[in-house]
Amino acid sequence: MVVATLGRDGAFAAAAGIGYRLPALEVEARDTVGAGDAFAGALVAALDRGEAVEAALALATAAGSIACTRPGAQAALPSRHETSLAAAQLQSALARTPL
Repeated sequence: MVVATLGRDGAFAAAAGIGYRLPALEVEARDTVGAGDAFAGALVAALDRGEAVEAALALATAAGSIACTRPGAQAALPSRHETSLAAAQLQSALARTPL
């Protein structure tokens, strides 16, 4: 699996011959210092729980987006519940492309 964060443009992942593209949530960014950590942590945790690539990417993208709305790093991390609610909004925007 290869994953790239694209800032305000969302994220891209490639796995098993399929590319996945997901836009970020539209938020007013206050501080981006913890966004990458939030994204990576949510992605790895979701994959470790056995989530599909699409769901893991949505959770990670939501976590990174939410983290941008708060100051700091650790203090900006969203809860799992908050991330799940936001990820549900992103699911319909997921684009799949054969590689």
